Amino acid sequence: MEYTVEIENLRKEFKGFTLKDVSFRIPKGYVMGLIGPNGAGKTFI
Repeated sequence: MEYTVEIENLRKEFKGFTLKDVSFRIPKGYVMGLIGPNGAGKTFI
């Protein structure tokens, strides 16, 4: 299968909170949305 986005073992540290070992794949042709408050760390760089 072909993926548009593939994330493996993502780790992001925030003050007082750590997001660890997040993995997901978005197949080509699918849409995914991330929701949360401003400043929650939704931007991928």
